[in-house]
Amino acid sequence: MDSQKAERLKSKYQKSVSESGNTPFKKAGFGRGPHFMGMSKGKPQNTKETIKRLFSYLAKDKFKLGIVILLVLLGTVSNLSASYMIRPIINSVFNHEKTIASLFQDVVIMFLMYAVYVVATYVQSRLMLHIGQRALQKIRNDLFHKMQTLPVSFYDKSSHGDLMSRFTNDVDTIGDMMTNSVVNIISGIIMIVGTFALMLYTNIILSAITIAMLPVMIYASKWVTGKSRVLYKQQQAAIGTLNGFIEETITGQKVVKVFHHEEESIEEFEYLNDDLKKKLVSAQFFGGMMGPVVGNLSQLNYVLAACVGAVLCIVRGFDIGGLTIFVNYSRQFQACQ
Repeated sequence: MDSQKAERLKSKYQKSVSESGNTPFKKAGFGRGPHFMGMSKGKPQNTKETIKRLFSYLAKDKFKLGIVILLVLLGTVSNLSASYMIRPIINSVFNHEKTIASLFQDVVIMFLMYAVYVVATYVQSRLMLHIGQRALQKIRNDLFHKMQTLPVSFYDKSSHGDLMSRFTNDVDTIGDMMTNSVVNIISGIIMIVGTFALMLYTNIILSAITIAMLPVMIYASKWVTGKSRVLYKQQQAAIGTLNGFIEETITGQKVVKVFHHEEESIEEFEYLNDDLKKKLVSAQFFGGMMGPVVGNLSQLNYVLAACVGAVLCIVRGFDIGGLTIFVNYSRQFQACQ
């Protein structure tokens, strides 16, 4: 594509490719409605009522939700308890305080606690998956019935690709929130509180080092999240636009043939496809940065805690098991952030 055609298409979609990614652009193609490269931010007018309405779809499974919450509590507590048992086991090995039989007994108990954690996590995941998919089925039904009651003018003013995206990408995102995010938030809160309490119980100095690193990790996570949020919005908008263009072009294929608009349609598709590729690469890049950034900061915190703990072992006789269990807690604490 030469520069003149690229500039023409850029001018045609100039509102859609702006950084805001929220403004509809001029009518294009041969479908009934205009394309929308950008979608609205989607911020609800009443967040509290919106959340309440979403969770109302889970109301029919209150009993199963109660079981899921109990399993989350059981799994988190067993995971923390198993991690804490590492301390007495290591201390008994280095201090020769226990016999082989008692040491083996402690290892078996720790193994059983981890087994409880694995089983509880598996069962609650299966239950939550069933609950979430049942809620999604109800959401799709309500969304479909709502679409039947909307006036024709709504479809004339909306992109086909955007409407398709509501049933696929947006609903799947809500399903992921119901299935995974809610449980992870509950588990994360319990893990943070329990880990923080055990860290303070183990050693206040090493706890202070971990807490001092939290602002750095929060700032880095916030920066990466802010970048990826904007790029993911642009990516979803570009997907909706490309889907709409494809659907409208295929539907109006006879019109394309009659007016010999094949070359223009190919150029427009290539432009939209390339625009989606660029936005997708950028969004995936920043989305993939979160793990390495937090992981490297976690390793840095681990090094600081290990060095200070080693000094404490020499100067104050701080036990090795305490250092080991503290490092394990600090890693779990950071992973929940």
